[in-house]
Amino acid sequence: MYKKLLLLLLIVNSYIVSAQDLYEKPLNELLNNVLEIQKIKAKGFSFENFTMGIKGGVNFSLVIPTTGNSIFSGSNSEKDYNPFYQNLGYQMGFILRYSITQAIKISVQPSINDYSYRYSTEYSWTGSTNLNYLLEYKQSMRFFEIPLIVGYYFKAQKWQPYVQGGGYYTMLMNSDSYTDITETLDNQILNSSSTVNSNGIYKKNQFGILAGAGIRYAAGRTLIGFEANYRFLLTPLSSTASRYGNNQVIGNYDISDDVLFNNIAFTVNITVPLVCNEKKNGPYIFCKSN
Repeated sequence: MYKKLLLLLLIVNSYIVSAQDLYEKPLNELLNNVLEIQKIKAKGFSFENFTMGIKGGVNFSLVIPTTGNSIFSGSNSEKDYNPFYQNLGYQMGFILRYSITQAIKISVQPSINDYSYRYSTEYSWTGSTNLNYLLEYKQSMRFFEIPLIVGYYFKAQKWQPYVQGGGYYTMLMNSDSYTDITETLDNQILNSSSTVNSNGIYKKNQFGILAGAGIRYAAGRTLIGFEANYRFLLTPLSSTASRYGNNQVIGNYDISDDVLFNNIAFTVNITVPLVCNEKKNGPYIFCKSN
C-alpha cells in the first residue's frame, strides 16, 4: 500500500515539474511584453524626439495678374511683370521639429521673409505735344511667417531625402515701392525716381499653403539640409479697401492689380537634437533623436 502511494506521489510531482517547464517560458515572455507596453505608454511624449536649428536662403516670386487696375480711366495701361528669376528675396528663420515616428515628423518654422517683384507700365498722350511716361516699379515686402509643416523622411544612412507640405500664416511687417520714371516730352527726356511706403496697399494678415522636398546629411549629431519649397498665397495680396485711397502710391502713377502671388524658396538648414541620450543610437546620428 505504501509503495503504491509513494509511486502516485512521484507521478504527480513529475507532472507538476513538466507543467512548469512547459508554461514557464511563455508566461515570462507574456509578462515581459506587458511590461514593455506599460513602459511605452508611460513614456508617451518625449523631449528626446525634438530637434531644433536655424535656416536661411533665397526666394523668387512669381506674380500672375488676374485683373489690371489704373489711375487713368480708359488708358491702355497693362503692366508688364518681370520673370520670377528677377524677383529676388531672402528668408531666415528658426526650426523646431518633433519626430512622431522615424519617418513622420512635424515642425514649426517661424521666419522673416523678404519678397520682391518688378513690373513696368507706359502711358502716352499725343496731340500738339507728345508726352510719354515709362514707369518701372519694384515692390519690396517683409513678412513674419509661421508655417506648420508635416514631413515624410525616407529610410537612409548618411543622406536622407524627404518630402513635406503644410500651411502658413504670414503677417506684413513693412513694404516699400520704388519707382523709376522716364518722362519724354517731344525730344526732351527727364529721369526721376522715388520711394514711398506701401503698407496701405497690402493686406496685413495672409494665409497660404506650401509643398516641397529636400535632402539632409548626418554630420555626427548635426543634420545639414537643403530644400526647395513652393508657396501659394490663398488670400489676396493687395487690399481693395485702400487701393484708391493711398495718395503716396497714386503719386507714383501706380494702382495695384489683383494678382496671384507664388514663391519658390531655396533654403539651407542646420538642426541638432534638443536632448541627446548617449546610451542609445539612432539610425542617422549618434543620438536617439534624429
